[in-house]
Amino acid sequence: MAIHQHVDLYKNKFVSYVDRGNYIERDTTKVAKEALVFCVVCINQSWKIPIAYYLINGMSTEQKRNLVLQCLTAVHESGMLIVALTCDGLQTNLTMLHSLGCNFSDSKNFQTWFKHPSNDTNVYVYLDPSHMIKLIRNTIGRLKLLYDPNGNAIEWRYFEELHKLQEAEGLHLANKLRTKHIAFHKNKMKVKLASQLLSMSVAKSLIFCEKTLKLSQFKNCGLYFRKAHPSDFDELLQVVSGHHIKVNCEGFICGFLMVSKKKIFQLFSLI
Repeated sequence: MAIHQHVDLYKNKFVSYVDRGNYIERDTTKVAKEALVFCVVCINQSWKIPIAYYLINGMSTEQKRNLVLQCLTAVHESGMLIVALTCDGLQTNLTMLHSLGCNFSDSKNFQTWFKHPSNDTNVYVYLDPSHMIKLIRNTIGRLKLLYDPNGNAIEWRYFEELHKLQEAEGLHLANKLRTKHIAFHKNKMKVKLASQLLSMSVAKSLIFCEKTLKLSQFKNCGLYFRKAHPSDFDELLQVVSGHHIKVNCEGFICGFLMVSKKKIFQLFSLI
């Protein structure tokens, strides 16, 4: 996370310089501009606790890798079992995970886990869903035109045309699409703007405009949106964000329950 750059004197020591646990005062030490935080989250109870933070000003893949291994070892020595590692989908993090043994680039040797440094168990990688859906939205919004594996176009203009139509008519087709969702650049950090844009309600609105209203500006949008439309992202986000453990809960928000396993794996087969 980004932090305000400021040097202060605390207990006869200057703080806010780069500190990775082996802080040594010297004239060349840089002022920290970020804090790398490690947090343990319990999966069978409702608690989480930060276990370490490091003040940094840039960090190499090797340095980040070593810190991850140190934290895993320390937590293991305390008696806790770590089953997964969650982080943002930044390229530096993906490179670090690759150095640990993961493989995200080769579909034939796809591997989303690495060996725990202190035992023979696997640590599974779980990229933060909130950050990933923002990356998807940012990519479509920046490039404007993408193609799926079948050659169907994924165009940003469909979202823009839907917004223009709703603004002109003064009505909304049961979705939350507004100007802030299209001009999102000043609010890139807001997850709800990405999830509401790539939602089931927006997907249904686009298909309605093409098939029922037969509007020319939405021609062929259904070639993609009917097969792998934003509703898939909506459901995927519910799955990976789900935390309920009650068997009688309904929908994808139940998470990875055995009762919903079949539906979930059908959904993941789309990607």
